[in-house]
Amino acid sequence: MVCRMSRTMLAGALVVWVSLLMSACSTSVQVAGDVPTLLVPALSRHVTYVEPTDLVAYVHEEKLPRGGEWSIALGQMNQVFFRQLMASMFTTVTRIETVEPGVLPADEGEDHDGMIRIDLVEYGFLTPELSGLNFYSASAKYRVELADATSQSLGVWQVVGYGKAEAGAFQAGEAVNAATVMAIRDAGARIALELPDQPFFSAWLEATN
Repeated sequence: MVCRMSRTMLAGALVVWVSLLMSACSTSVQVAGDVPTLLVPALSRHVTYVEPTDLVAYVHEEKLPRGGEWSIALGQMNQVFFRQLMASMFTTVTRIETVEPGVLPADEGEDHDGMIRIDLVEYGFLTPELSGLNFYSASAKYRVELADATSQSLGVWQVVGYGKAEAGAFQAGEAVNAATVMAIRDAGARIALELPDQPFFSAWLEATN
């Protein structure tokens, strides 16, 4: 009887140990953070912001050689941040959603000056174990496409945002979250400041003046 109880207790302890080991090797991050209003003069244009489903549902999953499995959900932060960005950049914004990858919806008689579509095309992050540095880093690459009022594409521009967080100041998941938020915000700031200087964008501004 004692022997059977010992085996049962041992089996139970083994299950608990395996569960703890598996949970210790898996990190899930729901990216969230402050969304500041960019202090840039709003352009006097009415744009339709095309919001892809993939942008707001983006989840990065990766198994690191050292660091276990990671699941990083960027979608909610993308949604909140880029809606705020569009509202900061233009005086009037109409938002539509699309599930079609890389496609601008056909014009449906919308009284606007043009369309802007933003896609997240690449995300990556590094831990101190992989980089050998004492911080976590993240990068996010976005594809920005501008179209005229008839849905004719005028140009595409890609921008990369970077962020990092010190390893000693955060837990691993918190550090990746902080670095990712910084990367998204950095990309957004670049879009607000540098997109108007792109030749196809400045030509559109002149044509819709």
